[in-house]
Amino acid sequence: NTGKRLMAKCRTLYEENEELGRMIASGRIAKLEGELALQKSFSEEVKKSQS
Repeated sequence: NTGKRLMAKCRTLYEENEELGRMIASGRIAKLEGELALQKSFSEEVKKSQS
């Protein structure tokens, strides 16, 4: 009985961990997309100032 409870607890923790991993990954991607957009607008500003 205790073993079954532990297994259920482990499964729950594993699923929460997977979910957190996905959230973190999508957050990293969003951060990278934001940085990419900043670099793009910066390079466009540089081009404008040179022309």
